[in-house]
Amino acid sequence: MPEWNLSEHGDNEEQRWGLEIVRLFPNYEVFWSEHVVPLTCRELNPSNIRLRPSVPKHFSILASSHYAVFKHLARSHNILASSRLSASGSLVYEFYGRLWSVQDRTKKFHNATNEILDRYDRAYIPDLEARLRRFGDSDLSREYDCKLTSQLSGFVASQLSG
Repeated sequence: MPEWNLSEHGDNEEQRWGLEIVRLFPNYEVFWSEHVVPLTCRELNPSNIRLRPSVPKHFSILASSHYAVFKHLARSHNILASSRLSASGSLVYEFYGRLWSVQDRTKKFHNATNEILDRYDRAYIPDLEARLRRFGDSDLSREYDCKLTSQLSGFVASQLSG
């Protein structure tokens, strides 16, 4: 697995905000690299950021809530930096709405993290391949999931454009 980082391997928003996020929250990228990236198809295709279809629901909730917190904080930061903030009541409303969403998604992230820790006896295995083997994810299923996800994404895109 390559060294995963937000600035090179994240989606557009993660790349845009990657350096700022790492500066303010240095463990965000570490967590993302070790615990979110392996749930995606990036290992077979670095541009395929989708979650693998076979990812158990509790891991999916962990990854999606982790990302949602990031997105809402990034947008809130963008609103604060906007010179239009004082002139726009809708931006003030959006800012506070996003902060509420951060709180809500943080609770979901916390609950998903606790469920996973409880389910796996709070064991942490630093080596990714050993961790995946212990918890039942084989290379074959990862490869199948990612190829299927890529094919489905391509089919949907062709249907939308044609």
